[in-house]
Amino acid sequence: MTDSKYEAKLIANKIGPLFKNLRGDRYQIQIVNDNQAKEYTFFFMRQPKNGSMLISPIYQIKEYNLENLEAVLDELNHYYQFTKLYRGFVGELWPSNGNPIQKNKTSEEL
Repeated sequence: MTDSKYEAKLIANKIGPLFKNLRGDRYQIQIVNDNQAKEYTFFFMRQPKNGSMLISPIYQIKEYNLENLEAVLDELNHYYQFTKLYRGFVGELWPSNGNPIQKNKTSEEL
């Protein structure tokens, strides 16, 4: 098992230069479940006020298990508390509490 603190720090370090902290900007982290490649891909999303969404791929977790993903996300919350969007997780449950990770497919997944 990889070190979740180390991976969270790597992700936070990738977000740092992309985070502008400008008034009116919206920030989100999107986590995509790539079950073909058996990995999780992280994207940083920034939408400037009155502008288009800017999406940057920032990290891939190669260890394909939900316990590790959940631990990395918990650690990442120590750095940033951005809204998280999940794609490809319909039907998956968080190991710690049994709650659904993603309730419905997004319009891009249909």
